[in-house]
Amino acid sequence: MNQALGMVEVIGFGCAVNVSDVMVKTADVRIAGIERAKGSGWLTIKVLGDVGAVNAAIESGEQIAKKDQKFIASKIIPRLGEGLDIWLKAGLDASTEKLVVDELEEEAPTAEENKELKSVVEEEQKIETSQIDDGDVTIDSENYTCNLCKDPSCNRKKGEPRKECSHYEELKEEKK
Repeated sequence: MNQALGMVEVIGFGCAVNVSDVMVKTADVRIAGIERAKGSGWLTIKVLGDVGAVNAAIESGEQIAKKDQKFIASKIIPRLGEGLDIWLKAGLDASTEKLVVDELEEEAPTAEENKELKSVVEEEQKIETSQIDDGDVTIDSENYTCNLCKDPSCNRKKGEPRKECSHYEELKEEKK
């Protein structure tokens, strides 16, 4: 494989689409895939092409992401080593997304199984809501945003850094 690999990591799907669009329009590169990182909404856009084209595409994508304040990192590998193309197959790209969709369609439950699953889930939700009781204050599990303190008035949302939780220090002390 004599092509260069370029990667730009950004925050958010909208920014990833915008950066991908700009990179493809700037230089003669093709999108090898968009891979999601676990948590934080980070996405890595991978492009392939000759070294000059990949350099130009990565620079333009980086500028757009920085303008939106969504840029995380970028990397260019001028000539990908033999056998390392396996990294291009991981994540969301055209080669794997179709297979995942087909597998999900094959494993789709029947209408009768759906009814059974729905009743089981409803029962679990009822039990979960009734079991969450903190003294004389009952917490509704569907209205809280912070999965650490489960306080509806907390500004932190699930997936954000723990230190954003208004009760972080209290929870930290409880663990000790």
